[in-house]
Amino acid sequence: MKRGILIVSLLIISLIALGFVLRTNSYKLTGEATTQSTSLNITVFQVPPVLAILAPKNETYLSANYVLLNFTSLYADNLFYNIDNGANNSVSSPTYFNTTSGSHTLYLYANNSNATTLKNVTFYINSSMFIIKDNEFEDEDDAEEDNNTMERHSKKGTTTEFLDYSYEELQNLDNIILENPLYGKILFNEVINLTNDSNSSDNIVDLNSHTDISFNRIEINSTALPNLNKSATLTLYDLTFTNPRILRDGSVCPSTICTQNSYSGGTLSFNVDRFSVYSSEETPSSSGTGAITSGNSGGSSTAGILAENFSVDQEKISVKIKQGQVKTAELTIKNTGDKSLTFNIESQGSIVSVREKNFTLNKNEEKIIHLDLVVREDTPTNLYLEKIKIKSSGREKEILIAEEVVSKEPLFDVGLGIPEQFRELRPGDNIVGKIELFNLGDVGKVDVVLEFYIMDTEGNIIVYETETLAVETRASLVKEFSLPTTIKEGDYLFYVRTVYNGETAISSSWFRVVPEKQILSETSWVIIYSLVIVIIVTLLIIIYQLRKIKKDKKPSIDESTLLKHNMIKKKR
Repeated sequence: MKRGILIVSLLIISLIALGFVLRTNSYKLTGEATTQSTSLNITVFQVPPVLAILAPKNETYLSANYVLLNFTSLYADNLFYNIDNGANNSVSSPTYFNTTSGSHTLYLYANNSNATTLKNVTFYINSSMFIIKDNEFEDEDDAEEDNNTMERHSKKGTTTEFLDYSYEELQNLDNIILENPLYGKILFNEVINLTNDSNSSDNIVDLNSHTDISFNRIEINSTALPNLNKSATLTLYDLTFTNPRILRDGSVCPSTICTQNSYSGGTLSFNVDRFSVYSSEETPSSSGTGAITSGNSGGSSTAGILAENFSVDQEKISVKIKQGQVKTAELTIKNTGDKSLTFNIESQGSIVSVREKNFTLNKNEEKIIHLDLVVREDTPTNLYLEKIKIKSSGREKEILIAEEVVSKEPLFDVGLGIPEQFRELRPGDNIVGKIELFNLGDVGKVDVVLEFYIMDTEGNIIVYETETLAVETRASLVKEFSLPTTIKEGDYLFYVRTVYNGETAISSSWFRVVPEKQILSETSWVIIYSLVIVIIVTLLIIIYQLRKIKKDKKPSIDESTLLKHNMIKKKR
């Protein structure tokens, strides 16, 4: 029955389809073969080319060399352009052209067999209107720029080519990228006015002096470049950590400022909401006494140092700075007492200066202190140790600052990191440092002498060794040597220095020496003593309970006598 219904349904559908075909055909269906032909008319509409110039715009550009011509076109068989009605140049895709200072008009033509379309734009070249110093992010070593000309050189990695944009566009530019393919990348997440730095009247923005992307380190001097103090996605390349954590100015970066995106294959990606110095280190497997976290390029510091009535977020700072450069470090001071405190800060040294030396903080109030590090052009390349003292209510906190002054245009860069398990040592222990050396120049494979130092906070050299390493593009080694058995308790700096052809590279990292007998912290001893007391008290309670149970089970004399009496009575 079901099969018959299915056949009938298919037959009805077939008849309906056949009727639709017969109705829509213009000839009679007879069932006989026919030679009748049908015709299909297709009309092709001829349209002129569609053309639009995307760049340059009717605005001012900062370089006459390699001006970008960018456009879109549809239905064009041929495209060509000229400048100021000069010679025509064939073009098929975006290209660059050279011109001169002043006003110019670009004409762009597109044609096909039907018509020709013409577009034009007038633009301006003013090479002295604004200078962008960014040759640190250019591949060519001979890149030069002065107040009269800006030469175009290919950028490193995906770094933004600022000269592709007009002066007007540079005041509202998004998705800016600064990248050093060896070390890392900055991708800004906000729109930036590149022309509005701390001194907008000089018509210069100096990215060379106020930004740094090196091994395990990304820094922007937000004092000199407040316009770049924006949220961004940072990427550090070629790390060797298993589980890295993010550092800001040498201390663990709080989640309110830093958010990790991913870590894979040695590449760490994270977001920040403002700028300072960012780096990374291995996340400790467990915390101990005097735990020290590494800072930039292997530097380190202690976070959360607590005095009785105020705290400072860093005790040690390491900063790498080039000759002629200015950088800013930050300290956060908090009043942890129960009343207002007046603070005085003293700086000792020629490089570090404190902007605000005297101030008052109310209860639970905190303040960010800016430390300006100024290195003159003629400052010798070396490691400098300086201190600042924070005083309040008869208490004092000393902050140690290691300044790694390197050549303005170094041929080499070096990075030093101390693994977590070697950050706290005892006299006679071995210290281990991981060193990465990078050849930044075009000198080929050369032998480089590395100098290794252990130095105390007064600058006294405790250990000194040298080693020669062949370097072509990069090299790495693990350096291990023993600390003297007579070394005293305190903070020390392990630093490596290399000099080649008059250019110096330096990197440093803090560590601490604890007394031989200080195996456990005071907190650990308190825990052990508490456990011992608990165990003793528990044993006493158990002994007491056992004796009580035994006593309760022993029959009394009256009960024993009564038991015997009952048994005798029963036998009778």
